[in-house]
Amino acid sequence: DQIDATLARRAGTLVRKIDTDYVRKLNAELAGPIARKRMHAARGAVALGMQDEVAAALLSLAEDEDPLVRRTIVELLPEINSPDVPSILEHLRDDPNARVREGVDAAIARIDGIREQVGINPV
Repeated sequence: DQIDATLARRAGTLVRKIDTDYVRKLNAELAGPIARKRMHAARGAVALGMQDEVAAALLSLAEDEDPLVRRTIVELLPEINSPDVPSILEHLRDDPNARVREGVDAAIARIDGIREQVGINPV
């Protein structure tokens, strides 16, 4: 399940070269009927460095009916380069699931830490 981050990014580069249809396929997995597959696809997209290419599908998982899927996307939101991330996190602060709400606080802390490192104001 776990591989070195650099190796994963290189694998993502290779996938881009050999499969020109990878975005469509990844979007299909992210929208699929099986929650576990949606979570694996989301984690895979981020690990391979493809999160910005499928950002809309990833962000839509914040509205998923499965709280495990929502928790997964909360953990991944800091990796997604989208102006919608802060508002999605604010919306998820009121999620009915406690684990999702806890994840929001952790995600905001991660984003603030990243922003601090690069000299941008916190969320």
